[in-house]
Amino acid sequence: MVELVFIDSNDQRYQVEGEVGRSLMEVAMDNMVPHILADCGGCISCGTCRVDVVETWQSVVGQATASEADLIEGLDQPTPASRLACQVTVTEEMQGAEFLLSDEFC
Repeated sequence: MVELVFIDSNDQRYQVEGEVGRSLMEVAMDNMVPHILADCGGCISCGTCRVDVVETWQSVVGQATASEADLIEGLDQPTPASRLACQVTVTEEMQGAEFLLSDEFC
């Protein structure tokens, strides 16, 4: 298990534990993190699990695939740090990683 931190637009921090190998979306859903709706269940078709990776963690989390980037591009106000939580696999190296939650779908 690794510790992950989700931060909303009011700077409320949600510190959770996530199992290595699971998606960031699954970890968020298991821990009832707000603003992660995951309407499509992780099929890269809705964008309701969007997060922005805090800059210091971007190299650890990695870049979006082409299909993920295409979907993100169509979302409201995407940033270079935007990722779909369903496409981020939790790794040991992500211990303490921080993710900003989007208010876009709430």
